Amino acid sequence: MPEVELTNNKDERGIRKVIPHRKLLGGHRTKQGSYDFAIIESHRQTWRLRNESPYNKLAEYLKNCNVKIAV
Repeated sequence: MPEVELTNNKDERGIRKVIPHRKLLGGHRTKQGSYDFAIIESHRQTWRLRNESPYNKLAEYLKNCNVKIAV
């Protein structure tokens, strides 16, 4: 299939962008924190690839979960 790349270089470059952000946060002090960060970052990158606003999509998701956010 010509539209499928033979390598995962594009995905690896996407993951590398997250590392400085994670280091600025001081790493993850718990396994749950690491897991939550990975899930949220995965969603953010997916929304970005779909040309959707990660901020708006996350805010919409949190509103549906009945979580209070600062708008």
